[in-house]
Amino acid sequence: MLVYLPFENSEEVMEWLEDIPNYRFRLHCKDIDPGVYRNIEVFPFSLSEFQKNLSECESVLCNAGFELNSEALQLGRRILAKPMQGQIEQLSNMIALQTLGLAQTSEVLNAKVIQQWLESSRVVQISYPNVARAVVRWLQADNDTTVDELCAGLWAQTPNTAGIDFTFPVGKKAQPVHRALKRQRLANCQPR
Repeated sequence: MLVYLPFENSEEVMEWLEDIPNYRFRLHCKDIDPGVYRNIEVFPFSLSEFQKNLSECESVLCNAGFELNSEALQLGRRILAKPMQGQIEQLSNMIALQTLGLAQTSEVLNAKVIQQWLESSRVVQISYPNVARAVVRWLQADNDTTVDELCAGLWAQTPNTAGIDFTFPVGKKAQPVHRALKRQRLANCQPR
C-alpha cells in the first residue's frame, strides 16, 4: 500500500502502520531516513519512485487532494483519503469521493481506522474520457452542438457508481455556440 501524507506527523503515521503488521506499506516522506522498518518501507520524495510504487500498489492512503486521488481512481486503486485541516477544497473532495462511493474518507486517522478500511473497502476504477481532445474536436467542428450537450456527452462516458444524475439543470435551453464564435476561439488558440 502506498502512503502519502506529507502534512501529517511521519512518526505518528509510522506508529499507526506498525500496529497493522499483516500489511506492507510504502511510505513517502521527507523526515524519516529511507529504509525498511518492520512492515514499512520508507522512501524519500522522488517522482520516479512514487510513480513506481503507485503503479505497483493496490491501495492508497493519502490526503484528499485532487491529483493523486484521480490517478488512483484511474488506476483502480482502493483509496482512504483524509482532508488536510483548513483546506476547504480537500473537504469538498472528501465529500465528493464519499458521496459518489469512489473512496473511503476520514477526518481522523489511526491504526483502527486504517485497519477497518483495509478489511472492508472495495476497489473502484474510473475511465475518464479525454476532455481536452473532446473540447478541441468540438471547437474545430462545424456544427451547432451546445456546451451543455458537449458536457452531457462527456459525463455519459464516465461511469456513475452512485446513481447520481450529473446532467445540468434544465431550465432555459442553452443557445448553440455560433460557428463564427467557435472559429474565433479556435483562431485565438493558434500560435501567432
